Amino acid sequence: MGQSRWYRIRTRRSVGLVVIPLLLSSTLVGAAFNLVTAGPAAAALTTSPITLVSGNGPTGSLDSLVRVSTTGAAGPFSAATVSQLCGGWSVLSGTQWDSINNSCSPGSGTFYYEASFSLPVGFSNPSLTVTSFSDDQATAISLNGNTFATVTDTNNGAWTGTPSSVSDSTASDFRSGTNTVEFVVPNTYGGPGGIDFSAVVTYVQPTTLSYTGPSTAMNGQAVTLSGVLTTNGTPLGGESVTFTLGTGSGAQSCAGMTDPSGMAKCTISSVDQPVGPGDPITASFAGSTSYGPSSASSSATVFDLNGQGAFVVGDISAGAPTQGNMVNFWGAQWARHNAFSGETGRVPSAMKGFADNLTTSGSFTDPASLCGGTWTTSTGDSVSPPPTVPQYMYVIVSSSVTQRGSVITGYIEHVVVIRVNPGYGQNPGHAGTGEVVGVIC
Repeated sequence: MGQSRWYRIRTRRSVGLVVIPLLLSSTLVGAAFNLVTAGPAAAALTTSPITLVSGNGPTGSLDSLVRVSTTGAAGPFSAATVSQLCGGWSVLSGTQWDSINNSCSPGSGTFYYEASFSLPVGFSNPSLTVTSFSDDQATAISLNGNTFATVTDTNNGAWTGTPSSVSDSTASDFRSGTNTVEFVVPNTYGGPGGIDFSAVVTYVQPTTLSYTGPSTAMNGQAVTLSGVLTTNGTPLGGESVTFTLGTGSGAQSCAGMTDPSGMAKCTISSVDQPVGPGDPITASFAGSTSYGPSSASSSATVFDLNGQGAFVVGDISAGAPTQGNMVNFWGAQWARHNAFSGETGRVPSAMKGFADNLTTSGSFTDPASLCGGTWTTSTGDSVSPPPTVPQYMYVIVSSSVTQRGSVITGYIEHVVVIRVNPGYGQNPGHAGTGEVVGVIC
């Protein structure tokens, strides 16, 4: 080791970002290396930022992160030794020196030190900042074999005073999976030699957003939209997701924060959209400094409320239900045109297709609340359906219909949206038919 003198650092490009390394605790990852990361332990390999440091272990022990070779960049490598302080060495905060042994006399020659970290598939905007002391000097610092900083030193003085700080933000130098930082450190005179460093890796993690909300919406009523945000399969909490129903000037939006499971929800208080299938739903995450943007899309069938009460069709007739099936929801021949999986006897001919009462919890204005309940109605023409029906409306799908006296009762298996065909009339002689276009529950 020579006397402390000036030296000059040359980097491949100038980098304006100054990073102060944050040292947490060392954690053994596999058998090869340690990582110190921010974030939950389950995401240790892929959570930005990642901090690598020298000197992982007590003095004289083998470093669990840093490896050293005396033969060249191709190795073979073995664990470096956490070194005692040798004459004049400065020490970075939270680190210790590494050497090939603990004697302060590693011998002359060129030593190759390396440490590894891992990046996930789909990462972006990576950056590596290395702060270091070295003895005699770090003549080259590389990432995955790509040298991004060299030291031109005429006086062997890189072990004390102001540490060197160099950065690499060239995307092609980084790769998914294992990445390796390497220091080439000659020891010309055979005295003390080693490396003391802290390296901080930052990157933007990829995210995936999936839409999990309903595929139907009723005008004039609230609808709750939802989605799940993840990063590499891990739920991402505490982020804002925006949901939009519709397009253009008539689009309606709301935003929700993701919970620990990655789920975000928000409610549009009163839907006001054109009726019919295909109304666009988009969910979007704008991204942040640590997480990349993502989006998801779906569509909703929008329909109108048909007044107090609901029309009924048979579950077999509705195809269990199946979109595209034609159904008969009203008329004098309703009992003949509807089939029910739970019926062993004759369907009550007094039933014309309209139910005006519920015997369980739920509301006709909230069709999703109806499934699993029961409805009732009276026989004959005493029950009056609405004089007109909307082009798109919901109907109840029942698996059974029974009559006791003047009361007809049915079980609500599903609720679906239908597109109504022309010809409906309040008189049972004007049958109501339509096509199943959406399923509510």
